[in-house]
Amino acid sequence: MPRPPSRAQAAWFDDWLGPHGTLDRVPPGHEAAVALLHPGTRAARDERFPPYRGPRRGELGAEQKRLLTHLLIAVSGTRSPATSASWEPAPDVWPQPPLDLGLLVRSELDFVLVGGRLGSLVWSTWEPRLRQSQPVSALWPDDHAWCVWSDPRLAYSVLAGSAALCDRAREATSLGVADLRPTRR
Repeated sequence: MPRPPSRAQAAWFDDWLGPHGTLDRVPPGHEAAVALLHPGTRAARDERFPPYRGPRRGELGAEQKRLLTHLLIAVSGTRSPATSASWEPAPDVWPQPPLDLGLLVRSELDFVLVGGRLGSLVWSTWEPRLRQSQPVSALWPDDHAWCVWSDPRLAYSVLAGSAALCDRAREATSLGVADLRPTRR
């Protein structure tokens, strides 16, 4: 059942956003991170641009979501407390249910945070609840063992956690795992 996020998780997310209000950096405490290339994405040749370019911005493909769900539930379990953030493109319009339970975090990009059990917040159980498409932009368990996020302006998502978790993700070729190269501001 969705619920408002805890104050601790909202504060952690706010710290992660930092002064620029974007999810373009790995939160502290994770030893490894990989890029998950969205469908049709390729490496950029010019270092002045984001490291990967593609037609599909801000959202993983359906098969990637399915595989990532299985991987993350295998690591943390379905009943693990977690928090989800969804990019809110129209923050001045009251969010659709069940996002109306969430906390609006205003920044360069606005997000709605919702807490709950991991099994109720992963893509396959969360996104079908919404009348309008609003993909999960970030997801993490309350213990911060890992996190996954998608900036709606980028053609890849990021998975951060232990080296073992990132290695397991690399083994699933359909996830489209690539090295995470730093972006330039």
